[in-house]
Amino acid sequence: PAYLECPPGQIPIFSGDDQGCRAIGIVDCHPDFFDAETGRCDPQEDSCPEGSMAIPTQGCVSLDPPGGCGEGTWGNIEELPGDVHLDVTYSGDDSDGSRERPWVLYTDAVGQVQPGGRIVFAAGDYDQGILVSKSISLVGRCSSMVTLSGVREGVFVPTILEVQGYVEASVSDLTISGPGFGLFAHSGAQTSISRVSFKMTHTGGIAAYGLGTTVEASEVWVSDTKLDAEGSYGRGIEAGGGATLSVSRSRVSDNHTSGIVAFSDAMVTVSEVWVSGTKLNAAGLSGRGIDAVTGASLSVSRTLISHNDSGGILGSGSGTTLTASEVWVSDTKQVAYGPLSVGIVAHDGASVSVSGSRVSDNHSYGVLSIGSGAALTLSEVWVSGTKLNAEGLDGRGIVAQEGASLSVSGSRVSDNHTLGLAAHDSGTTVEASDVWISGTQLDVDGLYGFGITLNGGASVSLSGSKVSDNHSSGIAAFDSGTTVAASEVWVSGTKLNAEGVSGFGVVAQDGAIFSLSGSRLSDNHLSGVFAIGEGTMVTTSEVWVSDTRPDADGFFGFGMEAASDAILSVSGSYLSDNHTVAVAFFESGGSVTESLLESTKFGGNLLGDGLMATGSVVTVTGVISRDNARAGVLFDKSDGELSKSLITQNAIGLANQGLPGAEISDDNVIEGNDQDRIDDGD
Repeated sequence: PAYLECPPGQIPIFSGDDQGCRAIGIVDCHPDFFDAETGRCDPQEDSCPEGSMAIPTQGCVSLDPPGGCGEGTWGNIEELPGDVHLDVTYSGDDSDGSRERPWVLYTDAVGQVQPGGRIVFAAGDYDQGILVSKSISLVGRCSSMVTLSGVREGVFVPTILEVQGYVEASVSDLTISGPGFGLFAHSGAQTSISRVSFKMTHTGGIAAYGLGTTVEASEVWVSDTKLDAEGSYGRGIEAGGGATLSVSRSRVSDNHTSGIVAFSDAMVTVSEVWVSGTKLNAAGLSGRGIDAVTGASLSVSRTLISHNDSGGILGSGSGTTLTASEVWVSDTKQVAYGPLSVGIVAHDGASVSVSGSRVSDNHSYGVLSIGSGAALTLSEVWVSGTKLNAEGLDGRGIVAQEGASLSVSGSRVSDNHTLGLAAHDSGTTVEASDVWISGTQLDVDGLYGFGITLNGGASVSLSGSKVSDNHSSGIAAFDSGTTVAASEVWVSGTKLNAEGVSGFGVVAQDGAIFSLSGSRLSDNHLSGVFAIGEGTMVTTSEVWVSDTRPDADGFFGFGMEAASDAILSVSGSYLSDNHTVAVAFFESGGSVTESLLESTKFGGNLLGDGLMATGSVVTVTGVISRDNARAGVLFDKSDGELSKSLITQNAIGLANQGLPGAEISDDNVIEGNDQDRIDDGD
């Protein structure tokens, strides 16, 4: 149906009341950062003028206060009762904390300020480590003019700014930069941060630790955090030990290990943030944009995660939950180790849910659910353009393995490499509905390019979906214990690999069990449905297989085929305009009932049969086989039976040759063929 040919960014919906094309993966992007030619949200590092940062949903957001930095020592800061002033450049010896006679040292200012008051910073570089242990505010003239750079020995690590205890503190309009942790809030502290730049701090930029501790950060830029002395950490923003942290309208760039991380029962919310350029640590590990691990809870929305070294988003560990909506994970770089160099990962018992999002142009894997207990749910997600690794392998779209679970609905998987959607290993389960998987490309050796593949005992349920224009196989199932249940699926246009072979619509092999109903297979190569190997069982019901094409040498082009002890059962199905044989059994078995086999064409090795069984045991009943180039039905050295069937308008109606021979009942109608029957022929 033409309406199912949907434009980029939309998928076809086959079933229910909402049929037609639906837009998916919609991520809000400011017009200044949207590349109409590529369809990408792609701000650049130099997109915004100095003193402002690129926020994908907002454009360029200034770190200066409303109205700018102002004039004079205190700029546009309106004086409030209880303010204590601090100016590192003041040269008088009569300081009292007033605007006219400010303190020079923070220790003097914090000793004077009362709970609920403010310490106001004039322009300058303050090289004292700062401790906040009472409820106060720290306000700078503006972030481009005020820098806190001093370091003190904190409770946990050397720190530039530490907030501790059950206090309420706010920090705004300054820069924190120096050889210590940027801001460390712990032990129940309540901290708000706005219009603050964290540059080149050490070990970490912002941290919230401990039950009751909260940090709210808005319009902050955390960048270039350095590794510690052992070559670890260097995180941008982190929360642990049950703390709560929120980050909004902010930029997190060029840090190490993790841009944003939540662990140990922390709760983190991220909204309208750009996380980019996270680097590996000294051991060559990590380097992800956003992590939720060891029982943490993290929610991320309307956020761009791009150009990180080894991953975009990771949820890992039993009890960990990660929810992502309207996010774009792109351009994860290639690293030299392991499978976790991917866009989005659910790992080792974590629960990850992603909706309304894009995952594009990453390496190795676009999305991965791995490990027993890992659960990944994707809804209205577009996974595209995953690239091969350094060995020319992987580049997979969506993968579940090692006992993980995966649910995919209303989504598109396009133009990845090797595998579009894959499930591996016993205990792995996948449920996919209303999914369009297309354009999977070959690996560096010109092989693979499957639309959907599963093996090793994995289980997949697929419905209301389209699998088109992939390579080698549209859907492939391998190995004993592997099961597929597919309904209302359209598999079309599967292409040959670089060797000029494969191109199957559906393949089941080596003991896999495959059920296919209410589906269409068209314009594939070699076989629309191919079952091979002992223990393999394929059941098709109400399936239309048409226009299967020969290989590069003009051979094959079967509608359906069973070989080498596989079992193929066909009912209520229609096979038309295929090549060589509509339904073929080679040393295998099965049945064909209440089906129409017509207009089979000659292939490069001729034939042109509606149904052919050689060395097989096949039951055929209630079949119409007509207008085929050679035989309507051929039993060759086969057993089985033919009953209640109409065989007409073929070159040969029925050929039953060789031993043991099929049983032909009297209720068949075999007439109107050029030659109606050949019995015991060669």
